[in-house]
Amino acid sequence: MKVIISGLPYFSKKLAADLNSTKSQHSFIFLNTYESFIDKIKFFLSVPFADVVISMNGVSDKSGSLDWAILLKKKIWMQWQGSDVLNAIKRKNNNTLNLKYIKNSYQSTDATWLFKELKTIDINCEINQFKWTEFKKLSNNYSDISVYSYLLEGKEDFYGWKRIENLAINNPKIEFKIAGTSGNQLKKLPNVHFLGWLSKDKFEQLRIDSPIFLRLPEHDGYSLSVIDALAAGNEVLWSTIHPKCYFSKKEDDQKVFTEIISKLERNGLKRNIENIEFAYVNFSKESNLSTLVRNLEQFNERKS
Repeated sequence: MKVIISGLPYFSKKLAADLNSTKSQHSFIFLNTYESFIDKIKFFLSVPFADVVISMNGVSDKSGSLDWAILLKKKIWMQWQGSDVLNAIKRKNNNTLNLKYIKNSYQSTDATWLFKELKTIDINCEINQFKWTEFKKLSNNYSDISVYSYLLEGKEDFYGWKRIENLAINNPKIEFKIAGTSGNQLKKLPNVHFLGWLSKDKFEQLRIDSPIFLRLPEHDGYSLSVIDALAAGNEVLWSTIHPKCYFSKKEDDQKVFTEIISKLERNGLKRNIENIEFAYVNFSKESNLSTLVRNLEQFNERKS
């Protein structure tokens, strides 16, 4: 089976590498059809020889790449992410939702809440998990209470800056470490440190050192940063309801944050073992990737 994975590199490139690492008899090729002209040409030339095309975006507007795949009657697997679902809902509400690609492809997502949101606009999908996390031997306890988060440069408000700012103001003795943004356009507070873009290793060190992770965007998919935080034994305050994370509305942030602090202090700043075990059971690399390969094989065997 030859599979082409198209979409933006953040998930697509990694997924192709991950699936090739399974040593299956199949080949997985990533082509950046959103940003690379050369990859668009490669896609055009490669699709005739492909068995399956995976779009790592739920497409609800226009796609020349998928038009070509449909013309050649290729099997299309559409993997919906958080922003894709949000866009589809907006297009449904203003009557601009393009159903062409949805009707001609298999719909998949990795989050139960995205599954439910898609169902509200009559898009039926299945759950397929493709994300995984690493597990390392870590110290049993944190040395102190601190907070870390991630804000995308230029989209800080969407990612929850105002909520984080209020928590920092109300908890001046706690250090808040913010990756992703330089914070140049944001209010400066003595206990908030804007770290800008961080390498994978440096962001991992934040998880190891800080017991609390804040993930407070207006809308979210199954964030890999949350999965990694759970695997590190962090306490996670997330704007999405999840069985192993704290959830609050904006007006209740301080109340829930105080609850998290109290729990950490009662437990002697120990890592959350239940979160680590949950991540181990649900986000094992070998398990999730082998299951995905098997599901792709079954999809490829289906009659058109």
